[in-house]
Amino acid sequence: MFNVIVNRILTGFYYFFGFLYILLFQLSIIPLWLPVFVLRQIAILTAKWRRDFGRPLSPTDALLAEDVTKKHTGSAMILLTLKGIISAKELRVLFTKNVIEHRHPKQLQFPELKQYQTKHFGFIFYRDDPDFKIENYIHPDVSQQRDPDFRSYETILETVSYRPYPPKRSAWEMFVLPNYKDPKLQYDDDEKEPKTLVVLRIHHTQIDGYSLLSLLITGLGRKTSYVTPKPKTLQNTEVLNVSNPLPKFIEGFVNLQKGYLHNISFKRWLVSSNRNPQSVGKVHHRMCPSISKDLVKKIAQRYNVRIPSVLMAIVTQNLERVLVKSKNMPSHAFASYGIPMPNHPGSLTLHVKVGCVSLSLLKKNLVVRMKEMNAEFLKLRDDPTTEVIRYLGSLFGSLFPRMTKFFLRNSAYVPFSITNFAGDTEGFTIGGRECLNLTGTCGPHEDISDALIVFMGHKDHINVSICVNDNLLSGDEAEEVIQGVWNDFNAVVKQVLQC
Repeated sequence: MFNVIVNRILTGFYYFFGFLYILLFQLSIIPLWLPVFVLRQIAILTAKWRRDFGRPLSPTDALLAEDVTKKHTGSAMILLTLKGIISAKELRVLFTKNVIEHRHPKQLQFPELKQYQTKHFGFIFYRDDPDFKIENYIHPDVSQQRDPDFRSYETILETVSYRPYPPKRSAWEMFVLPNYKDPKLQYDDDEKEPKTLVVLRIHHTQIDGYSLLSLLITGLGRKTSYVTPKPKTLQNTEVLNVSNPLPKFIEGFVNLQKGYLHNISFKRWLVSSNRNPQSVGKVHHRMCPSISKDLVKKIAQRYNVRIPSVLMAIVTQNLERVLVKSKNMPSHAFASYGIPMPNHPGSLTLHVKVGCVSLSLLKKNLVVRMKEMNAEFLKLRDDPTTEVIRYLGSLFGSLFPRMTKFFLRNSAYVPFSITNFAGDTEGFTIGGRECLNLTGTCGPHEDISDALIVFMGHKDHINVSICVNDNLLSGDEAEEVIQGVWNDFNAVVKQVLQC
C-alpha cells in the first residue's frame, strides 16, 4: 500500500512538472509563432486571387523544404524494372494521359507535377509552369556515359540524387533505360528477354511512399483495384477518454525531448569520432538483393515477432558491427519510424505519422534483437510521441522556411530514419509491360537524419535499401552493412528451416 501511494505521488510530480515544462514552451513560442501564423493566413488568402497559384506547402511538407535548384539530397527515387522494351517517347505519352492530365473527379489528381515551388509573403506555394513540356521531365537515359560500371542501380542513384532541378520547374524527373542489365547482379540463362529500367526521382516535399505508389500503380499503371493498405503499427487502439489525452501528451512530450537530447549526444560523438575522415558530404545508396516475403514470414512466426522486427533487427545488427569499430560508441540511438496515416488521400502529399524507436547498438543475439525491436514496434500502437511530433511539425512547419530549418537543425535530429510500406501483391503493368521489380530509396534530409532505411514490398518479395551520409558510413561500410543483411538473412532462414 505504501509503495502504491509513493508511486502515485511521484507520478503526480512527473505530470505536474511535465505540464509546467510544456506551458513554458508554449509561452515562449507563441509570441514568435502567432504573428507568423497570421501572416501565413494572409498569404494563403491573397494567393487565391492569383490564378496561376496552387496550394501552399503544408506544414508537414514544409519540414522537408530546401532549395532544389542547388545540390541537395532530399529526393525520393523509385526504380521499376519492366519486362520488355518501352521508349521514353511512349512513356511520355502514357504519363501525360494517365498521370499529368488525369482528373479525379474533375480536378487534376497530381497538379503539382506541372507546378514549381515559389515564395509568396515568405511562404512556399505551388505555381503553374507556363512553359511545361513533358520532354523536359522524361529523359531517354540517365547520362551520356555508357560505361557498364556506371549503369548499376546504386551508381545510377548516386549520380541522379545530387542533380539540381532547373529553376521554375516541378521538382521531378524520370529516366528510361532500355535493354537494362545491372552489372552487379547475376542473370540466369533464361532471362534473355530484354528489360527496361525506369527511374523516377521526385522531391520529398511533394510525396511520401504511398503517394508514389498511387501515382505509379493507379495512375501510370491504371490499376483501379489497387487499394492502399491501412497501416496498423501506429494506430492508437486505446479507447479515447477525457482523462487520458493530456497525461499522454505530457508523457509523449517529455519522452520525445529525452530522445532528442540523447541524439544530440550521438551527433556530438559522430563529429568527435571523425568516423570517415574522407567525408565530403556524399550520400551512399546500397540495396540488398530481393528477400522472399514468405521466408521473412516464417522467421517472424518462428520467433513470434512482426515482419519489420525481423528486418530491422538484422539491419541493426550489421550497423553495430560497423559502428563498433569507433571508440566510445553510444549504446543506442533513437530512430524515427514513419508510415502513412490510414486516411491517405492518394494525391501528392506527405501524409505520415511518425514515432520513435530505440535501436540498440550493443552486441547481442539476433533473436534477442528481434524481440526488442518487436517490443519497440508494439509500443508504437499507443505511442504518445506520435501525436507530439505531429503537433510540433504543424507548429514549426507553418513558420518561415529559415525558421523551420533552424528548429530542425537544433532540436529534431535522428541518426536513422526508417520507413516500411507494402506495394501491390498482385503486380501491375505499365503500357502492357509487367513490372518485375519495384524498389526505392530516399536521401536523408540534411537537417534531420544521416541515414534512411527503406523496406519496400512488391509481389512476393521485399527490397531493403539504405541511403547514408558519408560522415556516418563510408561507401565500403555501407556495402558491408547491406551485404551483412543478406548473409544474416540467409543464415536465419537456414536455421529456421532446419527446425
